[in-house]
Amino acid sequence: ARVVAGFEERAAKDHITVSADIERGLHVLADPLALDVILRNLLENALAAVAPVGGGTVTFSGRRAGSEVELSVRDSGVGFRPADAARLFQKFTRLHPGGGGSHFGTGLGLYIVRRMMQLAGGRVSAQSAGIGQGATFVLAWPAGEHGEARSPAASGGSEPLARAPVRRE
Repeated sequence: ARVVAGFEERAAKDHITVSADIERGLHVLADPLALDVILRNLLENALAAVAPVGGGTVTFSGRRAGSEVELSVRDSGVGFRPADAARLFQKFTRLHPGGGGSHFGTGLGLYIVRRMMQLAGGRVSAQSAGIGQGATFVLAWPAGEHGEARSPAASGGSEPLARAPVRRE
């Protein structure tokens, strides 16, 4: 909810309604700084996708799904062809090269999201029914209990996510 609140002013300027529907009591096993970066990248991407449409909605939701927590960002923006879903997470990929109105990017945001999710032991996926149909990005993390910390043991013996080295691909 805090991350969503940080985007409300910008969204209002672009005539975008941002809402959050988050189940109470959700906890994920993730570094808080990494979680913040992941969510900010997804919301930034969603706002950029909706801006060219001339307004719309971005909905952030979270729920428990078995042993995982699923967080999703759904937008009513420009969407993408379903065949392009996997390409979205590659370095420097921009399916809509003119940016979203006044919002420009490098094509690294979704690559960073995917990489950070991998390091956290989670996953990310993207769906769209096609151009002009909006998009949904779903994150899935191992669920944690309140107060449970992300420790080296929880991440398979690696360093905490915020200091984990990033391998070159």
